[in-house]
Amino acid sequence: MKKKITLIIIAFLICLQALLLLQVFSSQNIEPLDSVLINDIQQSALQQWQALSETHSFINPDQDHIFDLTIINNQEDVLYTTQRDLFINLQHSLSKQDTIVNIQNHNQLLGQLIVHNQTPSLYLENQQKISFIICLTTILEIILVIGYFCYLQHIIFQPFQKLQEFASRVAHGDLDIPLTMDRHNIFGAFSESFDLMREELKTARFNEQIANQSKKELVAKLSHDIKTPVASIQAISELMSVTTTNDKEKQQLQIIYDKANQINQLISDLFHASLEELQELSVSPVLHQSHELSQMIKNSDYQNKTQIHSIPDCLVAFDAIRLQQVFDNIISNSYKYEATEIDIGFEFENNNFIITISDNGIGVKKDELPLLFEKFYRGHNSSKKSGAGLGLYISHYFMQQMHGDIKAVETSLGLALILSLPLTL
Repeated sequence: MKKKITLIIIAFLICLQALLLLQVFSSQNIEPLDSVLINDIQQSALQQWQALSETHSFINPDQDHIFDLTIINNQEDVLYTTQRDLFINLQHSLSKQDTIVNIQNHNQLLGQLIVHNQTPSLYLENQQKISFIICLTTILEIILVIGYFCYLQHIIFQPFQKLQEFASRVAHGDLDIPLTMDRHNIFGAFSESFDLMREELKTARFNEQIANQSKKELVAKLSHDIKTPVASIQAISELMSVTTTNDKEKQQLQIIYDKANQINQLISDLFHASLEELQELSVSPVLHQSHELSQMIKNSDYQNKTQIHSIPDCLVAFDAIRLQQVFDNIISNSYKYEATEIDIGFEFENNNFIITISDNGIGVKKDELPLLFEKFYRGHNSSKKSGAGLGLYISHYFMQQMHGDIKAVETSLGLALILSLPLTL
């Protein structure tokens, strides 16, 4: 309502300014000179010429008229004037467009009657009036515009700036400071809605924290429950390994013991990270003897299908637990999808130790090779197999954290996975 009133007042002042200017300009029309009256003044001057010449006194029949006039003789001496300094010379009067009437007596030129042109002075007076009116109305308009801008600043700009600051705080996660509500500005209803949104987001975040906490507690509880049977498996396998005399059984019992120990370690990791928090899993590579790799591969080869070539003697940097997981993922994938013999070779390349694990299966398509290490990706030959598409993704992460790498290549016999480990830390 206030906004409409202010706009109406500004429009009214602009119209008033236009009307006053129009009136002032129309008042510039000067009343035309009365020729009869000028003739009367001329005749009076002729009749009083003798007195004018001697005493410079003149009885003007038009004393109340607005004319400014001057009477001069032939020598341009001023015999009479209504105001001083009106007459300078005839040339000046001609330039001012004054009305000049000769005073003659029987064809004898006695002098001139000069009726001064009042247009310049009236024009100047009108210009002063115009300037005053323009200045006055302009000042009023400026005051109203400034007042209206201050009103908009208070009603629109400041509340909008508060909304911007509030949105920025919410975007940065600050949900504790409420948004001040003012129902008198146009954003009053929006302010209330935005603050309700903040409260809902805060509640949702609180519920999310509770859910995450509950999930961690559930993982901790399950981990504790799983550790008990795993410990039993370790104890029984260790006891059987001591009592048996068969070397093959001892080897298999050792594999069972190592696998149970690995499960125990993986369960411990559940206390610290989930799949989406993979980066929280610690990877700490240290230098190991290269021959340790043979036992790690055998621990993963529970179907005894691997053929391990000669391992060169050297020191290799890796995290034993994480590299064991990598071997488990790769060999179990080969069992699941190809079920062929697995050939594992070793060599040096620059400053890296290279492990090549290849099978004799049908392999994968060339366009699938770059996608094998993507999260949740499964190849064309996995439609009838169980799995989540995470084994190679996790293996790739662990290899990078050990400052190594893993890549897939297609060979004439099938698919080969090439692992690269550094020789130094």
